[in-house]
Amino acid sequence: MKTHYPELAKKVRIYNTTVEEKIREFADNEFDLVFTVAVLMNIHSESEWIFSEMVRIAKKFIIIFEDETGNATKNFPRDYKKIFENLGMKQIQYIDSLPHWRPIYKTRIFKKSSSPE
Repeated sequence: MKTHYPELAKKVRIYNTTVEEKIREFADNEFDLVFTVAVLMNIHSESEWIFSEMVRIAKKFIIIFEDETGNATKNFPRDYKKIFENLGMKQIQYIDSLPHWRPIYKTRIFKKSSSPE
């Protein structure tokens, strides 16, 4: 990143560790947005506590792009709408599939109930 995108590299923090090891270190509402792409589908059921941590650290939004079927090896099927709405988020958009991606990937955008637009 420092070689190819030096300006971006100055503005970002990259953590090379597991989400389980890092997520509890972030402050409440530290990030306006928490975004995942094909990450949550690989989280073992023993680590599902990270979903509530995602809600805790998100000030406004959570956007996920995940396989919800669990058809692939090491993927866990989940109802992310139910999970995040049970944690106080409101789903504000759902996209069944995106062009050029496998149709098993779904996009969901959640807004924190206590967050202004």
